[in-house]
Amino acid sequence: MLHPQYIMKRNIFYFMFLPFIILCLLSFYGFRKYENINLISQIDSLLFFYMSCVFILKGKVEGLSLCVFIVGMAYAFHSYMLGMPVFEIIVAVKYVVLLFAFVNSRKYILNVDLRTCFHVQKFITFLIVLMFIKYVISHVFNLNTRPLFFTENNFEVIIPLYVFFMPKFFGRWLRYIAFSVVLLSGSKSGIGSLIIISTYVILIGNSTYLKLLLTSAMVACSGYAITIIDLGQLEGFDRVRFAQGFLQSYTGTSSMLFGNFHIRPLPSAVCEVFSYMRGKVQIENGTYVCYSRVLHLFWFRILHDFGLLFAIVYIVAWYRSIEYRVPSERLLLLLFASLNGLSVSGFGNPFWLILLLVDRVLWSSRNQSNERRSD
Repeated sequence: MLHPQYIMKRNIFYFMFLPFIILCLLSFYGFRKYENINLISQIDSLLFFYMSCVFILKGKVEGLSLCVFIVGMAYAFHSYMLGMPVFEIIVAVKYVVLLFAFVNSRKYILNVDLRTCFHVQKFITFLIVLMFIKYVISHVFNLNTRPLFFTENNFEVIIPLYVFFMPKFFGRWLRYIAFSVVLLSGSKSGIGSLIIISTYVILIGNSTYLKLLLTSAMVACSGYAITIIDLGQLEGFDRVRFAQGFLQSYTGTSSMLFGNFHIRPLPSAVCEVFSYMRGKVQIENGTYVCYSRVLHLFWFRILHDFGLLFAIVYIVAWYRSIEYRVPSERLLLLLFASLNGLSVSGFGNPFWLILLLVDRVLWSSRNQSNERRSD
């Protein structure tokens, strides 16, 4: 009889495949925002359940992530005792919990078998091709100038970005398709990320072909970005309004460095600016009330709630979790999430976690293949 942990090791990724395939098919239900099925919550829940199972069966606690987790839980408990909304507390500490679950499950993920690695790679190929098909349909039939697959494309565009910048794991044509997906998305943050990451890779890369390819991509993206960004209307960008709200929420040097030690509402005047966000802004006794999630961007949220020092420790914990990569490659992976955090939820984005899971699995596959050749 097979040991339960052996069964877990052989089947945990396959347990993930079927739900994700179903979600891929459901993504074609609608092509316009608010008409489609927003699947980000389902993906979030699926990833959290998966990492919780791995942590319970195979996890090993790592010191720095434990410190981050303890601070996050102390923050949540203090907020709860002060009577703050439970849902807002959960949203505020979600990325702390995800860090703890992921970091302490990483050794299991690095030891998956080659067959599983092969299926993970094929699944990503399947996902990128489906994204391309849906994005093309959206443009050809004028269904949506900002196409989406699972959810708002600022979240999901991090996956094709990763595929494009990983020539060791993905073929040339799939990377071209991933590049096209980013362009078709119409995402300003996606285009900007493509330019910035290209610059970084050019600076650290040694391949002449790669430098030529990325330079061409950077020029193309820069030209495209100019056509979709109207600098004269910069103040109309919601990210600019988020930045203004974030700056108005600071009360002094202490809050900048250490946060607020508990979840704290933003100033009423800031909340009033975002009163169009139903569900995120409430009116209590004639006063607008909202919390950090109204700022939308990961960096604004973590700095408002926890402060600069905690944010630095949090990023270092992620950096240490990618120990299988050399420093320049670790920074590249962190750059994906950091840039995404200037648009949406960054390190709390479930697609960032998918990116890391895939990277760990494919790196494991590469190492196992090299060991077999050397034998």
